[in-house]
Amino acid sequence: MTSTLLTRAQTTGTCPKCQGNWETCTCTGVAPLAPRAYERDETEIAHQRLGSLLARIVTETDARIPAVRRAPRTVAEMRARINIAAGRACSSCGGQGGQVVDTSSGGVTRRNWQSCGDCGGTGEAR
Repeated sequence: MTSTLLTRAQTTGTCPKCQGNWETCTCTGVAPLAPRAYERDETEIAHQRLGSLLARIVTETDARIPAVRRAPRTVAEMRARINIAAGRACSSCGGQGGQVVDTSSGGVTRRNWQSCGDCGGTGEAR
């Protein structure tokens, strides 16, 4: 069995010649790296593409299911279903208490919830 002795640089992170750390050591002949600004890497772009693909697939699949058989996914959809069943749904928002407003621009997706003014966001007719 052979044993390997670790150098000072491997154990302390300090170069034995110039006493610099792994970022500032100039003994290797390689200049230290300058700080760089944040760049989007391939992983983040792949995650964005996957998220867009999954959102599109879910939307397309949900569109094929009849509305009466579709399970509510959000609190607004649950509230609307309860208000409609009780016969007290707001006519403006359909009992959801508001709507999702898409304010996307410049490749950035923004979706905000806007409460209904007629029912005050409750989903019940007044």
